[in-house]
Formats: sequence, C-alpha cells, structure tokens
Amino acid sequence: DYDPNLASTGLAICSAPIETSGIGSFGPPSFPYTGMVDGNLSLVATTDDVYGAWVNGSAIVLWEQSTGTTSNVSTGGQPSLAVFNSQLNLAYNDTQTSSAPPVYASNQTSTAAPAYASNLMIQLSTAGSSWGSALNLGQSIPAQGGMAMIEFEGSLYMAFIGIGQAINLWSSTNGTSWNNQIILPYASNNPPALTVYNNQLYLAFTGNGNGLMKNGIYLCSSSNGSTFSSPTQFGTNTSNVGPSLAVAGGLLYLGFIGMNNQLNYGSLSTGTVLGNQVIPAIYGTSGVNPCLVVSGSNLLFAFAANSANTDDYDPNLASTGLAICSAPILASGIGSFGPPDFPYTGMVDGNLSLVATTDDIYGVWVDGNNIMLWEQSTGTTTTITSGIQPALALFNTQLSLAYTAMPS
Repeated sequence: DYDPNLASTGLAICSAPIETSGIGSFGPPSFPYTGMVDGNLSLVATTDDVYGAWVNGSAIVLWEQSTGTTSNVSTGGQPSLAVFNSQLNLAYNDTQTSSAPPVYASNQTSTAAPAYASNLMIQLSTAGSSWGSALNLGQSIPAQGGMAMIEFEGSLYMAFIGIGQAINLWSSTNGTSWNNQIILPYASNNPPALTVYNNQLYLAFTGNGNGLMKNGIYLCSSSNGSTFSSPTQFGTNTSNVGPSLAVAGGLLYLGFIGMNNQLNYGSLSTGTVLGNQVIPAIYGTSGVNPCLVVSGSNLLFAFAANSANTDDYDPNLASTGLAICSAPILASGIGSFGPPDFPYTGMVDGNLSLVATTDDIYGVWVDGNNIMLWEQSTGTTTTITSGIQPALALFNTQLSLAYTAMPS
C-alpha cells in the first residue's frame, strides 16, 4: 500500500524471470538497503554485479549488490550510472539545484576492483621536527588506488593510480613543485611500488585486466625515470593488494600478499625477471598492502595482522594491528623471516607505508578516515590529518607524506 506521510524507507527490488518472449511475473520485493533513497535512482548491471546510485541528504550513495555495501561517492544530486568501455560512469550535479552543471567521473567495473571513482585530491606534507602545511596538488584520483614515493637521481618520484586506473608518475626537485608529469601505458587498481636498484628506477604493480592479467604482479624499470621497460610478470602469482619493493644484500626483493592472504616474496639480481619465491607460513589481513623496508642490518616485512599468531587466516576478522617480521641481511640476500612482532594493536587499514631513517622507523596507515603516523622509537601513534591512501618517503633529510583527501 502507499502512505503519503512516509518518506523513503529504503531500496526495494522486485525480480521477474526473462522468458523466450517477454518476462514472467514480478515477485515480492527484497530490501537490500534500509536507509534513505532520494533523488534519481539509477542501477546498472555488469557481468558479475549490480551497482546503484541515489541521494541521501546531500550525499550521492553508491551501492554494490555483491558486497551489500554502500559508500558516499560525493556530495551532489541527480546521479546517473552507465557502463561504457568496460567502465562504470557516473554523472551528477555538484549541488542539488537543477541548474548546476553536471560532473562526470569514470571508473572500471567488471575488469577492475574499484566500484566507483571518488573526487579525491592528492596532498603533500613534509616533516622535519613538525609537520608543515599540506599542499593540494590539484589531481583527482580514484577512491581505491594509492601511491608510492622514492628519491631517484636527486628528485622525489611519486607513482599513483589516476583516473581510468592509469599509473601516473610525477617527479619534483623540491617536493612541492611537481612539473614533470607522465602517464604510463599501464593500469592498476592497487597501490604501486617504487625503489631504486642498480641505478634504475623500479616500478611494481598489479594488472587490472586491461592488457595485463587481472591482479597479476608486474615489474619494470627505467634508467631515466620516464621511459620504462616492458613489464615482466612474476610467474602466475596474483594479489588483490599492491606489492612492495626493497633492496637488501645486493638483491631486489618484491613482497606481496597472495590471494589466500599468505605473505610471499621473491628476488632478482638483474633485469626484471623475479624468482626464488618464498612463502612463509604467515597470513595478513585481506585488503591491506604489505610493506618491505630495510632497517639497519635487517629487512622488515610489515603487514596488517589478522590474528594474534598470524599462522592462519580468519575471514571474519578485520585488522588486529601492525605486524612486522624481520630477516637478517646477509652478504648476498637475506636469511629467514622470524615470527612477527606486534608494535601496534589498533586498526591498520588502507595503504601501509614505512620508511627507516638512520635511527628510527616511521609508518603510516588509515584508521577510519584518519591517517595515523607511528614512530618505532617512542611506540607512539598520532593522527596527522583526515584522509586515505598515505605514502611516506625520505627526501632532502625530510619525511615526506602524500595522501588523498576529500576536496574542501
């Protein structure tokens, strides 16, 4: 029945079977979402999922049927979804007035992990004894993606996932002016990784299914920071989070979390063909990328813990803290990783990024909507700012932080 005194009480969906000619009868509705559904209601179906967009208050809400989750994409009104060129496209007004100009965003769907593109901005802060002001770099990037930074040939390089999941590579001689900007012919859904080895800039990333194997792990290198070798795939390994790179004992190491949430790593001494794969009996949390970092005479493998012992995986558990395994650096390569330490027992989510100075280790990650900074020597964590997708690097004796935040 209909009650004119009631507002929307949620999303209702009726289903009718498609027959040889026409359709059958619609059955009773299901109610996959019980919040406010207002404004334009728009749904699209991919080969393996259904997405919906509507308005709740001033927020545009995106619903994904397979996960049952809803996310606020942006503020605005009158949303409309469509699938085009294997992408999920969203048009909306940036205010809820009918005269507002439409805003257009595009993102992968069935061939990529992100469900939508959110209007996020890259910001950068540098820290000496205290954090300076954030600098808005004016670049919109997807809500899922991320970035990596490394110093190479006197410049700070930043790789990040841009619109359409393209890998962007920017560089700066001072950490604030990013005039050298290129878009690489590769795409990914997850944070990329950067390091320097044998005077080459190395880039590791997971493919998104457009030209490269979906979730496959790839490695390429560049002598000039702009032209890269063809990506080489690391066997048939796959991961639903980004990899990590580090150099230890004269070898280049790549670490990742496999699809079964188990830690993996491999190495090479030249080129881009990885081998010597090792799979310790250690498990991390699904959806959080790991991080390799050299500290003194040890290679550290940091990840979001899933349980107190990390020797199994519980899909019902979220992150239970920061876990760090340590392996001694030898004359050639490394020794075995020991059992993990747990220096932080709160939530570790989003991108995980660590850097080591001569006398300390710093780490950043996300807890809720906050970017957390951890300092090993003091054992303290502090909230730097609100945002997601943080990445740390050392440049010009400063600790540099890049992250994304909703535009003001």
